[in-house]
Amino acid sequence: MLNLMRHWWNQSIHQHKAIISDSQIKMQNRLRRKLFAGVWSLLKNYWVAVLS
Repeated sequence: MLNLMRHWWNQSIHQHKAIISDSQIKMQNRLRRKLFAGVWSLLKNYWVAVLS
């Protein structure tokens, strides 16, 4: 019985950690995409200004 409880406890902690890291990864991906889009638009505007 105690073993089962311990197993369930470890499982729930592990799931909680996984959820946290998953949301952190999603946040980082979103930030990276925003950063990339910003840099890309800057470069595009720069080239348009240079070539015109």
